[in-house]
Amino acid sequence: MDLEAILIIIGFVLVMVGVIFSCLNGESDNNIKIALGVIFIVGGFIVLTLGMYMSLTKTSTEEYDICSVKTQSKYSSCFFLGTSGMEKDDYYYFYRINEKGGKSIDRVPMQWATVYDTLSKSETPHIIIKKRGGSIDSAELYVPKGTVIDTYDISYPE
Repeated sequence: MDLEAILIIIGFVLVMVGVIFSCLNGESDNNIKIALGVIFIVGGFIVLTLGMYMSLTKTSTEEYDICSVKTQSKYSSCFFLGTSGMEKDDYYYFYRINEKGGKSIDRVPMQWATVYDTLSKSETPHIIIKKRGGSIDSAELYVPKGTVIDTYDISYPE
């Protein structure tokens, strides 16, 4: 269990203990019970806030080898990095290679991705994903030279 999760649980327990202390009705020391309850509630909220802040700002880096559908034709063989738009976001699609050699499709939002077409033919394409709080902060795709092709069409649409 992560430290963030432990802090969130402890903070929740402290708040609950504080509520219980504040609600107890006894003959004597009622002010002390209320003061203890308030201290537990405030302390619990501080620990909860710290745990949530830590979980939202936690950063991690993942690196995967990637591959794509390799098309063979009499003209060429190429590395293809798929792109698509769903709703209002555009994505790069690729196959991620797992530890056992299997491939699963994955995607990263284009707005957070930078593509570097600097690899030689002997180097393996890969992606480095940086996450903050579970969300993708940035992605760097390293693909073979010639993968990124700028195509401009200025013809009049028919």
